[in-house]
Amino acid sequence: MKNYWQIVKRVINESNVILEIIDARFPDETRNKNIERLANERKKPLIYVFNKADLISYKETEKKVSDLKPHVFVSAKKNLGTTILRRMIKNSVKKPIKVGVVGYPNTGKSSIINVLKQKRSARTSPVPGFTKGMQLIKVEEGFYILDTPGVIPLSMKEESKRALLSVVSAHNLEDPESAAYEIIEKFKESNKIAFEKHYGVSLNKGSEEILEELAKIQGRLKKGGIPNVKEAAVMLIDDWQRGRIVL
Repeated sequence: MKNYWQIVKRVINESNVILEIIDARFPDETRNKNIERLANERKKPLIYVFNKADLISYKETEKKVSDLKPHVFVSAKKNLGTTILRRMIKNSVKKPIKVGVVGYPNTGKSSIINVLKQKRSARTSPVPGFTKGMQLIKVEEGFYILDTPGVIPLSMKEESKRALLSVVSAHNLEDPESAAYEIIEKFKESNKIAFEKHYGVSLNKGSEEILEELAKIQGRLKKGGIPNVKEAAVMLIDDWQRGRIVL
């Protein structure tokens, strides 16, 4: 999206409360400080929404994000924390409420919008002056969501982040090992036991050694019994993307 930043700016200008959708598994990587700065400059309340909370260890992640306020942990997929989110939105501004939702691909922007919309929601007319496709969704009287293509695109160079966010399939990566190393390091920091129990591999080694051992255990070998670390990396990333391993 060539003009995404102009669109995001207009979303922030038009809304009176902003939801920044962040993947709870890696909050630092999926925050956008430019969005936060702009919302602050425009004096718009910003709520940090940590989605996919069903895939994390809550206590560990809470420690990392305790200084980001207000924030809420939700799982749009399992409809957890969404009642709290609605309450936070309603408490942040007076009616009429107009919510702008922004975030990186696959952090769950569309899912959050759908959860907030509920069955009784109804589309209204397009927002004047906005890019085609931007519309107001009426959730209830005085409560609207600005439904826009307000997704922050990822650079093609950010392959590891694209892999972690499931933007690109594990099978289509040029360098799956780098993304696999990032996943391993995250489990080292947050949940060694879950990784070791799932794969039967100790994390008390370097990431390269761990990936080699994983390849051996999974029987992913080249001629001569050499560990096929690329295949092991693809398998690990695929497990991550499909939620088979949870931080």
